[in-house]
Amino acid sequence: MTLFRITLLCTISLLTGCSQLATLASEASGLSLLHDRRHSDTIINDEMIEQRATMNLLSDKPLFTHAHINVTAYNGAILATGEVPTLNLHKKTIAILRVIPGVKFVHDHLRTTQPSSFYARNRDSFITAKVKSDLTNINHIPGFDATRVKVITENAKVYMMGLVRKDEAKAIITRVNKISGVSELIQTFEYID
Repeated sequence: MTLFRITLLCTISLLTGCSQLATLASEASGLSLLHDRRHSDTIINDEMIEQRATMNLLSDKPLFTHAHINVTAYNGAILATGEVPTLNLHKKTIAILRVIPGVKFVHDHLRTTQPSSFYARNRDSFITAKVKSDLTNINHIPGFDATRVKVITENAKVYMMGLVRKDEAKAIITRVNKISGVSELIQTFEYID
């Protein structure tokens, strides 16, 4: 676990109750996999997609040198966020992601602009932590588990992925729209009901 994650968990523990910290710790340690709605083969495939995407993007010198790209895979779908400085590099990034084995769809949310600052990325990490923490307070839906929702923040926009029921999605969206610092909520949920 990186020093940043440890520092973030310590900060969150001061700002939230023990139940939220336990949920975040279980997610960070991988225990949330026990509650995942995806089949274990799908989870492994998603991890392989992310690793291949990272390796393919890192091996491209212009992308490695000039871009800031985050790739999140969930149930065979890729969410691409971040910044690339030119339209050609933007198109190249999406083309690289589309041909990775096991990828069903690419949600292209890359911005064609200069990479974000260290400050902006730290702010985004803090927003992600706030959202994950706040989702643990959804307790009026039987069986709801906040670790089933992937939360990614880029440029103060919160992206959410997961296999959820419609009532869960509604509660999540309502809750996240009230969190300060979130400029926009973009959900790519897959509904199981």
